[in-house]
Amino acid sequence: MRNWKRWEAGDAEPDAFYKPLIAKAFGTVTAAMFPERRRCDAELVAETGLDTVEVMARLRASDVAMATLEALRITADRLCCDYPHAPADELRAEGVEWLKRITALLDRRLALAQHREVLSLAGLVALLVGCVEYDRD
Repeated sequence: MRNWKRWEAGDAEPDAFYKPLIAKAFGTVTAAMFPERRRCDAELVAETGLDTVEVMARLRASDVAMATLEALRITADRLCCDYPHAPADELRAEGVEWLKRITALLDRRLALAQHREVLSLAGLVALLVGCVEYDRD
């Protein structure tokens, strides 16, 4: 019982004999109950020089404000709404300029969610430009 409490508290880990027994008692496999986190973190540090906490911090770090992305969303929506009535050459030129601005953000430090949003907005504007070019020809 004392060992079990130490295992649950994270003060110790069961040895190779007990791990499969505990996993079987819970109806799972050893690796699911006792993943080799320390080795993975050691490999991560060896390969990148960063531990898991540092990697997560870098994924969340950003040079771009959320207000910038919101403004880009509004701009992309406006461009799409202008499609039915704006002159094709003007809409295409404006779309290409905005596409350059949006894709330039990919060279900046973005959080993972922001990176996804920038790619999504770039795809939307690229699709608009493609439709304008297709309809124009």
